[in-house]
Amino acid sequence: VFEDLARRFALFAPMAAGVDPGAVAKALQTLEQSKIIERGEGRYSLTAEGRAHCVSSRKTLFNQRDIQELDQAAGVFDSL
Repeated sequence: VFEDLARRFALFAPMAAGVDPGAVAKALQTLEQSKIIERGEGRYSLTAEGRAHCVSSRKTLFNQRDIQELDQAAGVFDSL
């Protein structure tokens, strides 16, 4: 997934270099325990708290181009 995203969105290039499945699993577990995401029907989604956190955080963590790429890439994640 990240290899395809990296070809389309520069923001994802570092993730395409290699993903440690164990690290991803641990990160997802941490986000779930923190009530940022929840798993339902075989997929993860943001909780209301998680959505509020991401909206407020992305304004300070990402520049305008990054935000546009994240918004465009969201469609890819929706289709997984």
